Amino acid sequence: FIRLGTDYTDNYYEYEIPLKVTGGGTTDPYAIWPDANSMNVEIQAFQLAKIARNNATDPATGFPWAIDKPFTYPYQGNVITIKGQPDMSNVLMYMLGVRNANPEGTPAKSAVVWFNELRLTDPDLRGGWAATGRLTAQLADLGNVTIAGNKSTAGFGSVNNRISERSRNSVEGVDLSSNIELGKFLPARSGVKIPMFVGYSKKVSTPQYDPRNPDLELKTVLANSSEKVQDSVLLRVQDYTTNASINFTNV
Repeated sequence: FIRLGTDYTDNYYEYEIPLKVTGGGTTDPYAIWPDANSMNVEIQAFQLAKIARNNATDPATGFPWAIDKPFTYPYQGNVITIKGQPDMSNVLMYMLGVRNANPEGTPAKSAVVWFNELRLTDPDLRGGWAATGRLTAQLADLGNVTIAGNKSTAGFGSVNNRISERSRNSVEGVDLSSNIELGKFLPARSGVKIPMFVGYSKKVSTPQYDPRNPDLELKTVLANSSEKVQDSVLLRVQDYTTNASINFTNV
């Protein structure tokens, strides 16, 4: 098995596969190290295990599964165990080991175990995009209205930014401004001028990862939650900024 966690006993992920024992006297390299003993772990599997644990109910108590109780999650014929609140973005410990699955009382076994190498492949290289738009309308001599919008997704950044330096938030914004001459609604002979400026802006920032579980993508959490829970999660993690103003100049 391989164990990854923020400590050794209380917060960890564990990925376990069954091992095939090499027969004595074997000289075939593919029998000495069979492909079945190669461990290929998808990081997403740990995310799915944590979400399954967070949504699980303990059959013994009828309450949500306690985070300090190990939870097993079957994945592609293997087993993932999670305990506590491990965070893949803050892993401090990697452990490789072999577990004797035989019950107590069975004869002792002696074996030689080789660990070859541990490597990370296929990192997340997804990029993002950004767009802006602007529309201005002239209302004859009454005034004008300007509407502007912008959107950028997680992973967007300049060409000289490293992957770790790119944005980890999706941002949507809209701006509305208008200059209106209210004096146009009065008779021309009054000579009254009432210039009014109205402005409104709104920005919504949505993080790529759930702040409560920094190793879980927010979209994955939402996809595995009910509609009611989705609304509650978004209410807690999204940042809203709204500004509204109205000004009268030289009145």
